[in-house]
Amino acid sequence: MQAEESLQLLAPGLEVTSLRLFGLYGPGQSGRLVPNLAEAVRAGRAVVIEPNPHEAQDDGGLRLSLCHVRDAASILASLAGIEAPRYLNVASSEARSVRTIACAIGEALGSAVAFETSPRPRAFDLIADTALLQGLLEPRFERFEDGVKELLGAAPETAG
Repeated sequence: MQAEESLQLLAPGLEVTSLRLFGLYGPGQSGRLVPNLAEAVRAGRAVVIEPNPHEAQDDGGLRLSLCHVRDAASILASLAGIEAPRYLNVASSEARSVRTIACAIGEALGSAVAFETSPRPRAFDLIADTALLQGLLEPRFERFEDGVKELLGAAPETAG
């Protein structure tokens, strides 16, 4: 936030757009949520789900917006040369839970996924408001299941 505010000080003489990139994932990535979940599923370790403190029936864990790196790059290229807003969230409009991410990984690997509920509830979700992005560019996004296969090193299915 401080960096965004500092850049806005330059706005009178320079067009500045602060891009908020949510949940980037893609091939070759490590040390982030999606590849860490893939590593856990491959190793047969339980995926920890933090419960929702306000809705006991919500058993999916943290919910977040994701964006494949290729989609993010395409969006960035589309923004070049157009008047963009001061702030723009870059993510798919579909939010996924840790459970649905892990299940997609398990399905791609042909592996069962074990889950464990954390005694500590989550404090928040990380869901992007993408209405501005959708209205500005109408971007198309990689199907998450295909992006996961690519991340895992498997060829994604092609629509026919």
